[in-house]
Amino acid sequence: MRDFQHFYIAWAGNGVRVAATADGGATWTQSLAFSGAADIPSLAIDANGNLGVAANELSSNSGILFARSTSAGARWTASTVFSNSSRLYTVDANLAFDSGGKALIVYDQDAVRFTREQ
Repeated sequence: MRDFQHFYIAWAGNGVRVAATADGGATWTQSLAFSGAADIPSLAIDANGNLGVAANELSSNSGILFARSTSAGARWTASTVFSNSSRLYTVDANLAFDSGGKALIVYDQDAVRFTREQ
């Protein structure tokens, strides 16, 4: 993803990592958005260039992890887990930001689609 200055990419593997480049991919810096078992990250950038990442939490298959960075990915907030103890399975996090910078997370729980604001 890009914010007209940087390109970003997120991937899972021993946590969720985000890499950024400001020179068209010649060099990259990477950071750990959150640790732990996670899969299929969704990365978004708000109108002010702040990043957010959401991913499936795999240790119990019952939550969505979310973290935010206001430093182009150099530092991240502590991850938040969204879950519903009455549900058994939560997957497919998709992240976007509204025009005010509020994170919108759409995900499935037991084949029912939910939206969560953060």
